[in-house]
Amino acid sequence: MSLYELLQKKASKIWAIPLVRQVAITAGIVVGCSIYYYPIMKATFFPDHTPEHKALFDKENLYPIKVRRERELAAMNQGPKS
Repeated sequence: MSLYELLQKKASKIWAIPLVRQVAITAGIVVGCSIYYYPIMKATFFPDHTPEHKALFDKENLYPIKVRRERELAAMNQGPKS
């Protein structure tokens, strides 16, 4: 008897219990979804690791803020057209 057959024989008795089957399937779904959605959850709950956060809030890289201020100043200097 091979190891696979022995394992299959022992596991079939345990797998026949409905609660064990339900717990195993639920745990597999939770673990699988957690692995798949980990980058999205990390970016949502810990946004300081994302490049967008670094671009907006990094003190040495203020390019987006500078561009916005320059556009606002240009719009203010133009004024209403007559």
